[in-house]
Amino acid sequence: MAGVQIAMSYEAVEDRILMRHRAGAKQVRLWLTRRMAEQWLQASARVLEHVQGGEAQPPAQRRAVAQFNRESAVQGTDFQKPYREPGPEEPLSPWPADGPLLVAKLTVTAHKDGRLDLIFAGAGDKPDQVKIGVSQRELHGLTHMLTMTAEKGRWGLADPNAVPARQPGAPRRAN
Repeated sequence: MAGVQIAMSYEAVEDRILMRHRAGAKQVRLWLTRRMAEQWLQASARVLEHVQGGEAQPPAQRRAVAQFNRESAVQGTDFQKPYREPGPEEPLSPWPADGPLLVAKLTVTAHKDGRLDLIFAGAGDKPDQVKIGVSQRELHGLTHMLTMTAEKGRWGLADPNAVPARQPGAPRRAN
């Protein structure tokens, strides 16, 4: 992902995903629960389907197009590039005393120019929010990264854009 630098790691003690995002000279840290990860997957699938004009297509065709787009984005993404850690003079996040922001709400919005915004918001007396602008390709890459990280926690999240694999020995359908 050329324009966005994000790292995700599963933290077993917290049973959460720690997402770190470089925002200029700052690093923002967010906690994602299983519920928020599932919401991310569902919201991303709906927004990408809308942006790509898939509502009029049959469900199987929508999934196939979404899977193709995801695979294309993932192949073109460098997941091996090391995350640039902040230096000692750089602030870690807007909330260093409290640690990472526990995400209570996620909104995914699309703009007419094709860009998308991920808005992560806290809850309660701390309604802080972080907005990350991404392209459709970057959102596919981030969704893949989220799915892979969630697997480490054995969360059992289903990617809504995944094309169901044919079971061994299952009959093939003729078209």
